[in-house]
Amino acid sequence: MYSDGDVFSSDTLQLQVYYRPVIRITRSDNQGQPLSTYTEVIKGHNVTFVCDADSNPPPASITWSGKVNSTTGELHIIAAQQTTHDGIYTCTVVTETADDDERLPLRASSQITLIVKVFFQGPSFLESQETKQLTQSYHIHRTTQFSSFPQKKK
Repeated sequence: MYSDGDVFSSDTLQLQVYYRPVIRITRSDNQGQPLSTYTEVIKGHNVTFVCDADSNPPPASITWSGKVNSTTGELHIIAAQQTTHDGIYTCTVVTETADDDERLPLRASSQITLIVKVFFQGPSFLESQETKQLTQSYHIHRTTQFSSFPQKKK
């Protein structure tokens, strides 16, 4: 620091602020809206999940891990099946590194649980002439009563 009369000056310092990745997960058929922790897809349908992040330094890699893996930031589920695709998927973001800075890279992860739902047509009833649509999911409690199936005890 030096003085020039009543004015004081100092050397200029540059402050580098880092922040870990803030992750946003969207799906291709949801108009870019962020997802909740649980998301559903109908059996046999295709869906793409997109993981992106805001961070400083910027992301160097965005990967998906789970029953299906990806290193592109996009997770493609093709012809969804319960045994193949049901489960937890993790998006992991790792930032770029900087020379001589031991604080880097920064890392963050976010998870979603994918539930593959099964839709099928039930029996037709003579009295109503309607076909009833049933929803079955191993993650959602369901109650079904038909005369052709055992009735649930109340």
